[in-house]
Amino acid sequence: MIDSVYARVLEEQGVVIVNPKGISMLPLIKEATDSVVLKKPDRPLKKLDVVAYRRPNGTSVLHRIIKVKDGRYDINGDNLASIERNVPHDWIFGIMVGVYQGDRYIDVNDKEYIKYSKKVARNLKWRRLKYIIERIFKKKKRL
Repeated sequence: MIDSVYARVLEEQGVVIVNPKGISMLPLIKEATDSVVLKKPDRPLKKLDVVAYRRPNGTSVLHRIIKVKDGRYDINGDNLASIERNVPHDWIFGIMVGVYQGDRYIDVNDKEYIKYSKKVARNLKWRRLKYIIERIFKKKKRL
């Protein structure tokens, strides 16, 4: 999650460094130690881009685009099984250009980062299957 103050700074300055909260982008982004560099989108967004967007309820989120279709996006956190479908382009206010993991900076054009992004996208089906299986076992346990 991203504070809305960052969105205002991004709008004014064009770039901002944020410390996201939450676990949805693990293992790439850890809440207590990592920061991300966001800039205003200056190109068409594509699959695997990590974007900051604001939901109608005011919550700002940092997640990865997993599908682009007709100016709308299916978006998912790297550590989540759920997909937020049909996110409109006008909700998006920033695109991640790099991440600081402690003192180490990783650019989104780095070969290892690109490999990681593709792996995360491929593994989404397995994360979803694991989530479904866990829910079934929890339900059986309660009975």
